[in-house]
Amino acid sequence: MPGGVLPGGVLPGNVLPGNVSAGNVSAGNVSAGNVSAGNVSSGDVPRGGDPESEVSTPGQFASFGVIGPRILLFGVLAAGGCTLDLLSKSWAFDRIGNLRVQQGTVHPPIWIFGEVFGIDTNLNEGALFGIGQGQGVIFCIMSVVAAAGILFWLFAAGAAKDLHLTVSLGAVTGGILGNLYDRLGLHGLTWAEGVPERQAGAPVYAVRDWLHFKIDAVGFDWPIFNLADCLLVCGAVLLVWHVFSHHD
Repeated sequence: MPGGVLPGGVLPGNVLPGNVSAGNVSAGNVSAGNVSAGNVSSGDVPRGGDPESEVSTPGQFASFGVIGPRILLFGVLAAGGCTLDLLSKSWAFDRIGNLRVQQGTVHPPIWIFGEVFGIDTNLNEGALFGIGQGQGVIFCIMSVVAAAGILFWLFAAGAAKDLHLTVSLGAVTGGILGNLYDRLGLHGLTWAEGVPERQAGAPVYAVRDWLHFKIDAVGFDWPIFNLADCLLVCGAVLLVWHVFSHHD
């Protein structure tokens, strides 16, 4: 071969495997057979022309590109749902009143659809739809534990990367907070005279309910409920649907 030069301009014997760096030999001067994949390390070749550049990992994307907006979404659902629940309960009790509390004048129920669905008021010292009457302290503790568990699951364990979980747990949290507010007596209601086993003027530690659904023709009378109960049920249904829709 003339002049002892190999094709591509590389002298035989002058280039050994492992001695060619990406910065010393341009593409086209070294044939694919002269440099093996193991002789040039990935650290010697800059990515995108910038040796300082960083490539985002899925974890980094989840942390900064997804979790932030999901926190906002969760906060809007939880705080918004709780606020709507509290405002609606205050309006109903101001509008209708209740015989068991001292404040306000008592009025008849307001029926929106015949005498099937309407606005009536009730004080619930139990859980959802009247379950567990008289166990308010236990339900307060359970509510706090549940809310803390949801926050940990979403934002410490990373479940907020799932939009469906964020929405459903945001609704559940709104319902938890709305009823917890009432169970702690923060609404300021006090018991009226003549309420069995209750001292007149004592704080009311009970949930305010105001939505009433019944069908007298068949003897059906659903326990009076509120928007917080609706949020809890809807959130729970979404969670169940999520579990079954992602079941392999």
